[in-house]
Amino acid sequence: NGLENSLAVVRPALYDAFAQRVVLDVLAHERPDYVQVGLTGLDILRNAWVQLAATGDDPLRARWTAVVEGYYRFLDRALGRIARAAGDDALVVIASCPGISAGRERLGLLVLHGPAINRGRAAAKDVMVVHLPENLAPTLLFALGLPTSEEQDGRLDPSWFSAGAL
Repeated sequence: NGLENSLAVVRPALYDAFAQRVVLDVLAHERPDYVQVGLTGLDILRNAWVQLAATGDDPLRARWTAVVEGYYRFLDRALGRIARAAGDDALVVIASCPGISAGRERLGLLVLHGPAINRGRAAAKDVMVVHLPENLAPTLLFALGLPTSEEQDGRLDPSWFSAGAL
């Protein structure tokens, strides 16, 4: 029904807007060594979209596709605000789990921004596509200045980091 569909969109947006507001308030008043924020609304909406896609209701699926696309824009603006509030000297990490797979290799997204990141590495500058979870741990450990292990399944690609960081 219409109200149920509206709540399915509004609830995750409110959760993510609240989480964004909290982290922006923290960053406006202090510079903590570490802040983590979870924006889970997109995952909730994508799961609803996948369920709708299975029903065969093409008009409803098309409306939900537009909602999911709009949510990507909402998150892009939210993440930009958080990165700007953190400042250029902060390491900003945005990680996503592997997305919906249509028979392709499941890739996750890792966005790193900060003074140690090699901005000329990729066309999108700060964006890395990593195979999660195996490459996420060594990449994040290195970015945080923590030791990695040869026993980890994943590997760090040093070309993502500036020469001074290596």
